[in-house]
Amino acid sequence: MTSTTGREISATPRRAHPDLNQEFLPHRRQLPRWLTIPALVAALLFGSWAVSHLPTSSSVTNDQFLRAGTVGQPVDLRTGSVKVTGVRSAAEIQSGNQVATTPGIWLVVDVDFTPRNEPRNLLPPQLSDSMERSFGDSQAINVPPCSSGQPGMVLGCTFALELPTDALTGATLLLHSEGSLYAVPFDVASIDLGIDDSRAEQLAAETGRVVLKEPQVKGKA
Repeated sequence: MTSTTGREISATPRRAHPDLNQEFLPHRRQLPRWLTIPALVAALLFGSWAVSHLPTSSSVTNDQFLRAGTVGQPVDLRTGSVKVTGVRSAAEIQSGNQVATTPGIWLVVDVDFTPRNEPRNLLPPQLSDSMERSFGDSQAINVPPCSSGQPGMVLGCTFALELPTDALTGATLLLHSEGSLYAVPFDVASIDLGIDDSRAEQLAAETGRVVLKEPQVKGKA
């Protein structure tokens, strides 16, 4: 290249700006091929073990925490406490103007419910017998709901469950309050009603009627 003064100036080529993305990024080290396959196999084996052994979110949500108890014993739940105070039977029950009979037996259970922290309802119970059958999902009569329980106040409620007489021996009552199903996991009071063969015969022989009353507040816990 020649300037206006006649001197020849050699143009020195400029060095291209370094590619920062390539020059300054750390170099990744690759595993040797002989290590890659065993690592993949180990990862697959661990994944298979985890799926079969570790709990899933749905199983944790659905698993019940059973709180065992007996008649006359308070059982503490996250949402309050429950206590079965009496167990009797009837050939027929009356709720309001409704009267229901049964070819089996009505098991009538008195329960004290004391909510914790906020007002809650005690849901209708279920009964599990010694043959792992479940009762209480549907009833032939509307039982007064155990509702509007106030924190720290004992609410006396009565439930009636229609059963075949062979479900009495070894029966267990399952109780939980509204709201405990949404805890993870939720807890349920599992009450052994203390019904042996002799007591089951007495309950099954009952021929009278029980009138179901509305829940009653008994006072402070």
